[in-house]
Amino acid sequence: MSLTEKLEKRVGWFVFGIIIFTLSTYYLFVGLSGLSIMRRDDFIARAEVADKYVKKEEVQAKWVLKQDLLGEYISKTDVQRDYILKSEIREAYLPKVVVLSEYVAWTAVQSDYITKTELQASYISKSRVQTDYLLKVDVETKYLPKSECQALAAKNESGSKNTPNVPAVSSDYGKTHSVDEQDFKFQLKECRLRTTTLTCEITIANESAERSVIFTKTHTPLSRFIDDTGREFYASDFELGAMTGTRVYSEIPKDVPVRASIAFRNVNSDVGYVRLLEIAFLVGKPGLVRGPFVVKIPDILIAK
Repeated sequence: MSLTEKLEKRVGWFVFGIIIFTLSTYYLFVGLSGLSIMRRDDFIARAEVADKYVKKEEVQAKWVLKQDLLGEYISKTDVQRDYILKSEIREAYLPKVVVLSEYVAWTAVQSDYITKTELQASYISKSRVQTDYLLKVDVETKYLPKSECQALAAKNESGSKNTPNVPAVSSDYGKTHSVDEQDFKFQLKECRLRTTTLTCEITIANESAERSVIFTKTHTPLSRFIDDTGREFYASDFELGAMTGTRVYSEIPKDVPVRASIAFRNVNSDVGYVRLLEIAFLVGKPGLVRGPFVVKIPDILIAK
């Protein structure tokens, strides 16, 4: 081997050694750098572990997850606000069924009941009323004040020209007038004058099978009355049972009286008495209406 070849061979090995050294140094540096990074990111000192962390088993033994708490527990403030102890319910509350069966609401008591003291102070029993008292209507239709009787008697005796044919006070005045027509009994209660309206109240009793009675202003003859001076007044409207107006009707059961009234408007305030009252009515059956018929009641004193 020549000198040149030996020199080339030595140079080659020298270069190869430099390359190996360089690579080894590089990888050693990279490995040491990676080791330092791993320690910084992935590890913590044991002293810091004790200060900052708790073992899982200790956490699970002493602590509860918040999401588990919300699912299984309720805060004390919510309990105090929204709940009541069962023992307190028994002491302070009653079941609704017990209350409704044994108690009455105070508002209902005030609206629907009256105290016994108020009852005794303001009311009287119906039986005592019926025993000891008379209805005003009955008194006014069946009785006359003494002063009125005396005045009327004095007028009759004097024969004054201002009293046109006033009949003497007799058994016809002050009594209940009763007239039968078409198996109906018409009984006059009173005729009362209020301002300029004269209202005559009657009862109608049916003595036959159930039928309708009809009062109207559209059929002639019409209901009317004639006063003590000969003036004539026609009926304005009627009331029969639950109906009022210019045409009313009601089914009248057998033997059950029904109240009715006839009103005459624009009546003179100086009217003395009713010389004649005529009540016109129709009688109705299914598919048939008959009449009109007229009930005539004479000599009626007017209540004022």
